Order: sequence, then C-alpha cells, then structure tokens
Amino acid sequence: MEYLNEKRDLLKLASKSTPHCSNLLEKTKIENLSGEKKSFLFLAVKTNIKYLKEFILSSDSELSYIKYIKNIDSYMNFLRRENRNFFSHQSDMISSVLPEMFCQIFEKKKKALGLKEINVSGQEDLKIDFQIKSSSDEPLSFKSKRVDVCIYKKAEMTFNGKKHKIIIPLISIENKVNLDKNMLYGIINTSSSIKNIFPGSKYYVYTEFSDLTLDKHNYGYSDIDEVFTLRKQNRGSFRKTKNANPIDYSLITDALTIFENMFSSNSNNFLSIEERMQKFGKLIIK
Repeated sequence: MEYLNEKRDLLKLASKSTPHCSNLLEKTKIENLSGEKKSFLFLAVKTNIKYLKEFILSSDSELSYIKYIKNIDSYMNFLRRENRNFFSHQSDMISSVLPEMFCQIFEKKKKALGLKEINVSGQEDLKIDFQIKSSSDEPLSFKSKRVDVCIYKKAEMTFNGKKHKIIIPLISIENKVNLDKNMLYGIINTSSSIKNIFPGSKYYVYTEFSDLTLDKHNYGYSDIDEVFTLRKQNRGSFRKTKNANPIDYSLITDALTIFENMFSSNSNNFLSIEERMQKFGKLIIK
C-alpha cells in the first residue's frame, strides 16, 4: 500500500521541471520489478519525494535553499552507494537529479519575486537556427537544441502570415555528472548557437566532477558564461577513493543571486526616463 501511495505522488509530481521524478516513475513501470532492486527503487522514490515536498513547502530563505541542496547531495550519495548496478548509468538515475534540483530552486525564487511571465523548465528545446525554404508548405524550418534547465519567456514570431511559438531563454543550464574535453567542445558549440540568436541570455555549465586539463586549455574564448565544478573534484580522485566531496552549495546559491539581479536590472529598463531619474538619479542604467 505504501508503495502505491508513493507511486501516486510521483504521478502528481512528474513534469518537465521534475525530470528525476519522471525518471523514477518510468522505472516503477518495469515489469517483474522485485527483490532488492524494487526495495532500492522504493527507497529512492520515498526519499526524493520527501525532500522535494519539504522544499516546496519551505520559505524563500537562504537556509531553505541550503538545506535542500544538502539533502539532494545526501540523496545522490545514497544512489551511488546503494544502486549496486540495479540501474545502469545510461538510465539517468543520477544525472537527472541535478536538473530537477535547479528547476525547483529557480521555480521557488521565481514565485518569491512574483515573476508571472517567466517560466522554468527542464529538458526544453531551444530554437537555435532556422532556414527559409521557397518551395514548401512550411517555409520556416527550425533547428532545435535541448538544454537541461531553462528559464525563459514565451514569445510568438510571425512569418509569411503564420505564427510560430518560440521561447526566449534568459538563463540556460547544462548539467553533467562529469565534464571532459569532448563534452565541453560540444557545449561550446551549443552556447555559440544560442548566443547568436539570443545574445542577452546567460549560459552556464554545472558539473559534479571535472576531467579537464586546464593548464593546457583555455576556454575563456567561448560563449559559456561560466563552468562550475560543484564538488571541486576531478573524476580521477573520485574513482580512486569512491568518496565524493560535498557539493559546494554557495556555487548554486550564487546562481540565485545572478537570477535575482538579472530581473531587478530588467525591471529598471521598463521605467520611464523621468521615473529612473527620480528613483536612481540616473538617466542611463546598464
């Protein structure tokens, strides 16, 4: 009975902004799920739901965010310790956790700031390029790229009398368990494509571990705004010791500050010149 209750909770919680809940829900549908594998999955479901519900009901305070991040860190350690090859790494058992965490903290901050026109979503497809075809029923053809987490505004674009729904990314986030050179080059290409169409957007990469030789490469030329290594640990160290450093929660709470500053700055742009003069004593606010 308790297992069925948890599964019902998953059904209610599963959405694009809760990719880990969606992942767990799909795993509960596996036929012949039994024994230790079923027990592990049930405990994972129960723990994730507990931490998620606690955070949703908590206040918009720094302590609430820190507690949630620490709970998620503890949950990820549990997944690594207890999985015992029940689910392969291709099943996204661990890699779907961070995107859900980022979606939830941005969703809470968005509501606290009263930003009704802003949306937060996981696994969102961004239109990063398009082609115009002269002989086609659909002359406008879009190329899309999926990002792990996106904070965006909805918009419409009209071409040849037809409306196309698009989203304007404000902050895009790529989440990785481990980041190596080949992955980073792909991400650099993505960031460049996004910035070509949305030059004012921010693009961040958050990885648990790093597998980069930074003394031989400089990635400052790219359109990535920053690469954060949440555990401040390289993959070799983790593989050798099997111990993951704790997540540095300040690297995540700093993202909330960036988010808040972005919209307080944007709100200034909607003021008239006279209102800006009276409020700030400035006529041009960058």
